[in-house]
Amino acid sequence: MLESLFKIFVFLIAGSWLCFWPAQMMYTLSRFQVFVFRIAPFMFSNKFKTEEGASISMFNERAIRAFGFCNFFIAIVLATKAQW
Repeated sequence: MLESLFKIFVFLIAGSWLCFWPAQMMYTLSRFQVFVFRIAPFMFSNKFKTEEGASISMFNERAIRAFGFCNFFIAIVLATKAQW
């Protein structure tokens, strides 16, 4: 039960962050993409040709908000499946 509550809490926090502050996630993704492009460019060789291309986030704000709503949905599903 405690594990289920923890998972629900984590999904609610993550969903809130993704829904209400997607610009932070876009910035984090763009920094991660540049880091990976510098360290291991072969991983994104078909997606990013230059470092400038890697600095643009792969997801837009709308997609990140959709991920947040998916987290809310997962939290609801976990709440309905938990043994209270």
